[in-house]
Amino acid sequence: DSGRVPDVQEEVFYMPINPWPRDPRLKMLGRLWGKQLVDGMGAFSLRIFKEAFGWEQGRTESFLVDVKKAIQNTSYHGYHKV
Repeated sequence: DSGRVPDVQEEVFYMPINPWPRDPRLKMLGRLWGKQLVDGMGAFSLRIFKEAFGWEQGRTESFLVDVKKAIQNTSYHGYHKV
């Protein structure tokens, strides 16, 4: 080992969270990513909300209804950096 640090480059992409972009490719990516977020939201929120707030499953699912609507609202131009 020569002790050299490998040449690492980071490339950041902006993933829309719903199909708001005009670009057809980004629109499709947003549609797919939004579907993944909405479908998986309950699964990755239940434990966090239970531990952080003491919420039971019903309370968490009730709260997530509005979050899911917001994700699907194309007037919100949100994205994730990946």
